[in-house]
Parts: sequence; C-alpha cells; structure tokens
Amino acid sequence: DMFVDFYQSKLDATGLNLPNDNYNPPSPYMPPGSSPGPVYTAGAIFTLYQQPLPASIAGTVFDDLNADNRRQPGELGIADVQITLYVWAGEGYMPTGLTTVTDAAGRYRFDELLPGVYQIVQTQPAGYYSVGATAGTVRGETRGVVISADVIAQVALLGGENSINNDFAEMRPAAISGFVYHDRNNNGVFDFGETGIPGVTILLLDAAGNPTGTFTITDFWGFYLFDDLVPGVYGVAEVQPAGYFDGLDSPGSEGGIAQNPGDRITQIVLAPGVYAFEYNFGELMPASLSGHVWLDANGNALHDPGEPPLPGVTVYLLDATGSRIASTVTNAAGYYRFDNLLPGIYGVEQLQPQGYLDGEEFVGTAGGWLAANDKIAGITLGSDQHGAHYDFLEIPPASISGYVFQDGPPIQVPDGSTTPYVPHYRDGLLTDDDVPLAGVVLRLADGNGNLLRDEQGRPITAITDANGYYQFVGLMPGVYSVIQVQPEGYIDGINRPGTHGGIAVNRWTPLDPLMIGSISEEAQQDSILGIALGAGQQATNYNFSEVLIEVLPPAPPPVVPPPYVAPPGVLPPPPPLAAPAPPILVDGVPMFFSFPVPVAPVAPQLFGCGGVPEAYTWHLSVINGGQPRGDGDGLPNA
Repeated sequence: DMFVDFYQSKLDATGLNLPNDNYNPPSPYMPPGSSPGPVYTAGAIFTLYQQPLPASIAGTVFDDLNADNRRQPGELGIADVQITLYVWAGEGYMPTGLTTVTDAAGRYRFDELLPGVYQIVQTQPAGYYSVGATAGTVRGETRGVVISADVIAQVALLGGENSINNDFAEMRPAAISGFVYHDRNNNGVFDFGETGIPGVTILLLDAAGNPTGTFTITDFWGFYLFDDLVPGVYGVAEVQPAGYFDGLDSPGSEGGIAQNPGDRITQIVLAPGVYAFEYNFGELMPASLSGHVWLDANGNALHDPGEPPLPGVTVYLLDATGSRIASTVTNAAGYYRFDNLLPGIYGVEQLQPQGYLDGEEFVGTAGGWLAANDKIAGITLGSDQHGAHYDFLEIPPASISGYVFQDGPPIQVPDGSTTPYVPHYRDGLLTDDDVPLAGVVLRLADGNGNLLRDEQGRPITAITDANGYYQFVGLMPGVYSVIQVQPEGYIDGINRPGTHGGIAVNRWTPLDPLMIGSISEEAQQDSILGIALGAGQQATNYNFSEVLIEVLPPAPPPVVPPPYVAPPGVLPPPPPLAAPAPPILVDGVPMFFSFPVPVAPVAPQLFGCGGVPEAYTWHLSVINGGQPRGDGDGLPNA
C-alpha cells in the first residue's frame, strides 16, 4: 500500500466527500500552528484495506475467602471454569464462537480480537457460590459494566487495546452440623458413652433468627447437617422430641449463642468454605421416685416378710426447697410412684395415716437424708434415673386399759379401831356387785415409773368414766407403768395386773426392796409396773380396787338406875342386864361382841333368922377364859 500526499487534479473525479480547497486552519484536521492558506485535498483513486491491530480480553476466576469481591493475597484462582465471549451485533450480543477455561491459576484470556463491544459470561463453577464480578480496565481506565455476578458487558475495544482484570469472585459454600443426644449427666457436653437421638427435626434459621424454610432430620446416630450454604450468619433450632426434657444446648466450632432453655443456637457466622460442627442439642430423659408404706406389725423398724402394706396413704413430692409440688396415694400394695420428673433435686413426705404411729423412714437408691419426721430430702435424680425404696413404716398403736372400783360393800369398824387388814376381807377381783369409781386420775409412766409427758410437758393422764373404765391409747411398743392417784374417802385395795403381766404395788403388796432404787418414788405407792407392750397390742384389765371403811358410832352409855333400897326383909332385885352391842358385819355376816357394863359395887345386906345382917359371897365362873377369841383378825377385842 502507498499513500501519495500531493494534489493532482485528475483525482477530482474520485467522488470522495473531501473538504473544499478553502479549508483553512484552525481546524481539528490541521496541526497546531499551521500557516493559514488553502488546503488542497485529494482522494485516492483505488480501494485501500487497513488491518486493525488485534485486541484482547483477560481476567481471573478466584476463591474469594472473605467474600469482598476483591482478590486479596492468598486467595487462589479456580481452575477449569468455562468463560464464553459474546460481541455486540447492533441489536444484541451474539456468540463469537470463542470459549475458554481457566488455567490452574484461574486465569483466562481471549486474544486476536477485532475492535468491538464485547460481553464476558462465566459458567458458574460447581461447588461454589458467586460473590460478584469486576469489570476490567484498558490502560488503567475501567471499560465495561457488571451485569451480574457471572456477566460483564459493554467492554468496548479498539484495535490494539487490551482489557485486563475482568475477574469473577467465587466462594465455597459453608455447612453447619451437630448432634441431638441424651445428655445423661446434664453437663451440656456430648460425652463418650452418651447416645444420639434419631428422628429429631432441626430447623435452619437466618441471621434474624427466623426459619429459612430449610430443615433436616437427625439420623440413626442423632447427627444432622446443613451443607451447601451461602456464607453468612445463621442459626439452628430444634423441635423438642417427645418423651424428653429440654437439656443444655451448646454452640460449636464457629461460635454462636445458645438459648438455654429454648432449643436455639443463633449468631453462627459462616465464612466461605467453613464447616461449622458440634452445634449440639442435649436432651434429658424423665426420672422417677417410688417407695412403699408398710405396717411394722412387730415394731422392729424393719419390713419383715408377711407384714402388710398400707393403702390409701398420701405421699407428697417436694422440690429442692422442700415445698410440696405434687401428691399421690399408695395403692393396694402400699406402693407410690412419681413419674416423668425433670432431673433435679427432690424430696418425699408422708402424711401420717390416722390410727397408726410413726415408724421408721428409709432413704432409697438415689440417696438423700432424713430432713424431719416422715420427710426425706436431698434426693438427686439424674436423667433416666429412677429412685426406689423410699419407704415409710407405720406402727399399729398399743393400749392399756382397766377399771377402778370399790371392792365389795363397806367394811364396818367400830369407832376408834385400827384399819383392818384388807387382804383378809377383799381379793381385788372385779365382780358384778362391785361399784365402779368415776373421776379417778391415772398417770402413764415408763417401765421404771417415771411419768411420761405430752408435747406441752404435762403428765399423760386418763380419768375413769362412769363405769370406772380408763384407757391409754396410741402407745408405741415398749414397757409402761400405770400410777393411780388415790381417790379420797377410800383406802387402797388390791391392784391386779392384766393381760400382759406386770407388778402390782400398793400397801398390801409392797415393792421388793431390791427394786426400790430403780423405781420412782411416786410409783412405789399405788401402781402397776412393767407392762410390756408389742406393736398393736391391747393390754386390758389393769385394775385398781378401793375399799370403803364405815366407822360405826360408839354405843350409847348405859343408864345407871338409882340405888335400890329394899324394904326390910326383902332381897334386892338383880341388876339389869346391859344391852348387847350392835353387830359388826363382815362379808354380810353379823358378828357380835359383848362389852361388860361397869356396875357399881353393891353390898347387899342379908338378914338371917334373927334379922341380923350376914355376909355373902359371889362366885364368877369364866368359860374359855384364856386369850380372847378372834384375836389377830384385825378387829377390836371384846
């Protein structure tokens, strides 16, 4: 090709649209500083083809580790990514037929391009998410527009121009995984030996904690996984599995916030390519508490074979503070049970059943201690732990009863005589004709005669009713004594031990001197000692007899007649006989005692034949005149 820069008139006929000859400077077509004057133009007389310089487009596809759409040091290119080139054809982009793939460094390049307007399209690489794209530069000037993360368009190139750094940023997906498991020790850690829970639904949450609509189900091992996630902020939530209590949830390798309770872990920041693991949900299995209420029939503080259960007894469940939170009633087998308990600290308390005495309580298999009567506290139940044998024993109460009565009719004694020896006349046995004594006070004592007292410190007493009957009820097994307060107007009769033995003590049966040192002073007067009672035994007929003494009034003094003066020659009459003394009744049989009436000595005058007084002599003959009969019977002698 040759270009001739001179004017020839023969070229006027070329038909080219050339400037006229009067085209003067200044002009964009003239060099600066050109001299004014006509400029002659000429046209070529032949067709000229000029081959443009080749253009190029280049860029990189890279793994954007921090998802900032800018390639930083250390961020590697992605190989084998397909890049396709399109060119503007007036009404749209048309394929150029040019396609390439990135090399090992993630680079691509299109060379030998004609001037034009181009579009670069990336085929999204498998296993990556698009971060964005960056339009390249020509001689440091941005040339092109990013249409999407995979498309850069309007890259206008002239001949010889090179567009570089048309880059596509990609990021690897993230993942979250974890387990749902039975946290047997409730420490929030999936420990060795603890088992996963299959079939539990796990929800994926967005950055605001709202469900994304994505969920998964734990496998046989309790494992779940959300993979292929766009890097960002996430959370996971568990749908509480049936048959379990919510345990402790824990964030995993990439941090986050566990809401306990709540079954949610939020604020999990997932960078590109990060696999977040150990986002675990601990679950607890229900615990239980059980035991029995037994009758301790022999009062030995043990449940022996054959001792029956007590149904219908109320048992309360207590929380860690000792407050009642639930109750149940023992069944026909005396068994109670509290099920479906959240692991924690508990206690049990029995409501004392009526008609029974409190027996022993037993701490069961999960430990604890006796906090008070009928109360066991500090029972620590772990997950799936079942505390058993928290038992209560009840004792059937024993009793002592008897009568106080007047033993027979009154014993009549003369005025001024000594107290009769009662055992000669009374036996202390209660018969139908004996008179019951009401209002007599009896006191309960221990085996040594020491008074027993109630909660207010008062002596435990019983008072005989109209039938002379008394009773001490609700007694624990043990050895007891009964002490009578002597009723006024009576002298002590004979006391009789009843069905369970004992020792009677009164004035007629004095205490063995060897026992005096061990028996209370009060019990040494009128008591029955050493009444041994087993559980539920009824000791009866512990009777106290009393004797009524009736003192007869003294006999009236005899009337002394005036001295008798006999007429002369007439013998004086014999002195009148004294009236017999009233009888003394012993067991209903009258006994007569005669007492001589003193008579003033009379010196009668006897007249003989001659009318002269003569002396006379009285002769007294005493039959059985030795020691008076009946001496030693306690009655006064005649």
